[in-house]
Parts: sequence; C-alpha cells; structure tokens
Amino acid sequence: MLFWDGAKLDSSGTTLAVVAACQALGYYDVHLALSEDHTWVVFGERGEETVEVTWHGKGNEDKRGIPVTEEVYSKSWLYVNGRPVISNRHMEVATIVSNMNPGINATTDSEEVMLLQQALLWSLYDAGHLAKYPMAIDNLGDLEEMMPSKGRAAATKMYEEAITSAVRYYDNQHEIDPSEMMHRWPPVRLFSAKMRGLRDLLLADKLNSQAISLQLTAQSQVIMTKKRGAGEVESQHVGRSKRARRE
Repeated sequence: MLFWDGAKLDSSGTTLAVVAACQALGYYDVHLALSEDHTWVVFGERGEETVEVTWHGKGNEDKRGIPVTEEVYSKSWLYVNGRPVISNRHMEVATIVSNMNPGINATTDSEEVMLLQQALLWSLYDAGHLAKYPMAIDNLGDLEEMMPSKGRAAATKMYEEAITSAVRYYDNQHEIDPSEMMHRWPPVRLFSAKMRGLRDLLLADKLNSQAISLQLTAQSQVIMTKKRGAGEVESQHVGRSKRARRE
C-alpha cells in the first residue's frame, strides 16, 4: 500500500528504505530530503552532504550516488531550488503516513485507510511534527475537505497553513497545488447524475481516460420513466460505479 509502484518501490519508498537501513546500521546522521516529486538523502554532522539514492530512468540515466549540488538543483525543478524539506525522525514518520495510498482501483478509495491516515496526520500535527512539512499539512487539508473532523480546522485553514509553512521555511519554493484553492469557492450542486458520477474522476491527480469512458458509458444507460399525474421525470441508473453508489 505504501510507496509501491508496480513490482518495485517508488522514489520515496527507496529513499526511506535507505534511511531506515542506515539508522539500523548506526548511521544516525542520515535523513530524508524531499520536494513534491522527488526524494534524496542528506547526511553529515550538519547535514551538509547529499546524495541521490533512487533510480532515474534506465541505463545511463541512473543518477544514484551523485551529490545534489547547486549545479544539479539549478537545472531541475525537482530540487525546489535547493530548499527541500529536511526531515527529522518524526517527519520521516509523517512522510510514511502522508504517502499512504488508499486507492483500491482507478475510481474507488478505501474509506478506512483514509480515516486512518487522517487520524495519524492529526496526531503528528498536534505534536508539532508537521509545522515544517507543508505537503503533509496540504494532504491533511485534502482529507478534511472530503471528510471533515468534528472540532477540527476547516480544509481552507489547513491549505492556508500549508502555504504559510512553505513561505516561512522554504522561501515559497514548495508549490501548493492551485487547484486545491478552488475549495474556497462556494460549493456547486451537480444536478446531472452523469456529472456527479464523473466528479471524482475529473478531480483526480491524473486523468484516466479509460475510466472516464467507462463511467460515461455506464451513466448513459438510463431508463426514463414518467411519474403518474405530475408529469415529472425520474432516472433509474444502471451500472453505476462503486464510488458513485457509495455517494
């Protein structure tokens, strides 16, 4: 469920495995450095040493063992202009929690996993371990937007806090997805059953054209019947997706 991409660990999983192995071997100065889309390792007495530990592409594109110097990060947005989140041990735990993947398939998430992730992130937040981790605060905002917790801050407040953290500690180099700020707008009620069914697919991080096509096909199978007397029309939908039924 965590950090798994097909039959191998993804970038975050590989880097965390390296950090954990170094800790087990007694190299306690090794820590995780991360941006929105990449991770690497920092080490040394003051964390001044850096090294790539993940796989990039194939063959000669592999960059493992190369230091992440100013020359490197000045040429790629992956290194957030040399302002990564440098994790302590608590923040490394937060990375594991923040990267939990609740996806069952392309259109359905596990509500139980999302609730667990939400509870764990709030525990880390309450202990002060997310203050310098804008992406984790941002993820918590996403969870609160979908499943508001009683007595907790609103999702928009969490997004604002994530932005403040990015500006204060990282010179605004960590991008908080502008699409998330759309949650500030008044909610729009969708009267179209087809659009309600498509909502999750259209708001996903990556568009899945096949899933959208299947959803359109399923939602098009509508049996229209007229109610007696009033002349109103109701729709009986056939073959709705699991997520649409859950909603």
